[in-house]
Amino acid sequence: MASPTYLTDLNLPSNQIADVRPLASLRKLLGLNLRSNRLKDVSALASLTNLTDVFLSENQITDVSALASLTKLKLLFLKNNPLACSGTHGVVPL
Repeated sequence: MASPTYLTDLNLPSNQIADVRPLASLRKLLGLNLRSNRLKDVSALASLTNLTDVFLSENQITDVSALASLTKLKLLFLKNNPLACSGTHGVVPL
């Protein structure tokens, strides 16, 4: 099955998803909801530079530095993740 590269919004909360690599080709995505899954590594989302709204709360994410490339972000929800942050080096400018 071909990847639906035309998608602009994708809502997949509470689906036990652990790998976001299959989403890396969805370059037209503007909104992405992956709340309440099993995500640890979100680095594959770095290629989705059109994203404006991202919901990643309630996962197992410890590092969001890869999201620094998402310069169009307006909303980023990361509540209830075990984020590792020392000083301001872990803060991603929005």
